Amino acid sequence: RWADVADEHPLRAERLLRAAELELADAARASAAEAHLREALEADPSRLRAWESLATLLWEAARSDDALQVTSLALSSVEGAAASPVLSLIQGRALERIGAKEEAAEAFRAAASADPNCAEAAISRARLLRGLGKWQAAADALRAFHREHRSADRVALSEVLQQLGRLLAGPLEDPEGAITAYRQGVILNPDSIEMHASLAEFLSHRPADWREALAHHEWVLNANPCQVASLRTLLRVARERGNRQAVATGLGIARALGIGSPLDREGSPAELAVTPRYAGNGELAKPLWEKLRQLVHECSDELAEALGASSSHAPLHSSDPVAAFHAAALAAEGRLTAAALLPLSGAELEEVMLLIAAIALEIERAHGDGRVVNAVASAIKRRLRRRLRRHIQDASIEEIESVDFAAWRASVRALAAAIAVEETGIELRTALIALLREGPDRRSEPIPDGADLCAWVSESPAANALLRQAIRSWLGQLA
Repeated sequence: RWADVADEHPLRAERLLRAAELELADAARASAAEAHLREALEADPSRLRAWESLATLLWEAARSDDALQVTSLALSSVEGAAASPVLSLIQGRALERIGAKEEAAEAFRAAASADPNCAEAAISRARLLRGLGKWQAAADALRAFHREHRSADRVALSEVLQQLGRLLAGPLEDPEGAITAYRQGVILNPDSIEMHASLAEFLSHRPADWREALAHHEWVLNANPCQVASLRTLLRVARERGNRQAVATGLGIARALGIGSPLDREGSPAELAVTPRYAGNGELAKPLWEKLRQLVHECSDELAEALGASSSHAPLHSSDPVAAFHAAALAAEGRLTAAALLPLSGAELEEVMLLIAAIALEIERAHGDGRVVNAVASAIKRRLRRRLRRHIQDASIEEIESVDFAAWRASVRALAAAIAVEETGIELRTALIALLREGPDRRSEPIPDGADLCAWVSESPAANALLRQAIRSWLGQLA
């Protein structure tokens, strides 16, 4: 019957299909599109494109039972349907939803065979096979996809390699194969936190690969300092290596965030005897930023004279540990840079920093408020100018002008806060909570003792910056 209808109505089927495709672009017209697609298939049931469009529409409308019915009918009765990755992929999804794992895995196999670039099909098939205990078959499916993949989708291929690495590192016990898969995945998708974390975690169990593992952990924590798995792994390694200073600092960070184990919360007497260090070597992470810090520190007295400010900041003595911490942080910021910069707004800070750089490198490039330019230029004599030039002689004015001085100041303040934690003896957790209660997104609700602070710290620029500084110091101790 269908063949007879198709002979009689080939043009009608094409018109209905085109109308349906136009309606598919409008969610409000989904019902009309479905009706036209079904009419098109009545007119010409061999239209593979219509079957694919109908199955897609039903799946996207969360009508998985209907989508399964349509794909099964098409795959069993329409010539060429077996070569359709769309139909097999949707069939696999629908079968998996109803718990038919074996059948779903076979449908995903067909989809991956029809389209060697369909990463979803390969990954889904491997996931189902792994769940069924068919580990080697899952790994073979992923290897086959990796071998035959030809598209430019490096991210998808990286995910395939990550899944392969997990199989090889786990149930298949092939460590060398796992390392190869993870390394290839990082090359394909260097921005993947999960891929770096997987490789770092695996390598951290191999003493010979510790340097490489640390580099990947550093990348992960630079991207997200609240990556709990990396923080816990680094603490474990510090203990295994007998690095008492790194253990003390790692314990301080774990306790501060509320992510420590019962062992971490108690700590051994030997671990508690060492003081955590969060300020590192007292320098900024970025070389140019550190040079600018040294530049302004070199002329701190002259800036105080030129700007009419004190060259020092006396700390506030207070019985309140939080107030003492804030006072110590402010004093440390003044010592790290110049006390005369503390009251300046962001725009004023940038103007002064660029002015000092211009006086050191190309005085004719100095510009800004005439009174400030004259006062600073007069205060910085020729001999001092030569000393300043040595700090930034490898940088150009253009490079310095491109610096984000708001971020530079935030980095200085994070370092100052870490110094204040060490100087006052305040707990890192108390300092983080104090910073959480400041700024536009401040937290005013009570924070329970021992609560996990990761989500809150991630949302607070100041607390996040202090945590990053503490972790940077810790990574230096682990190197």
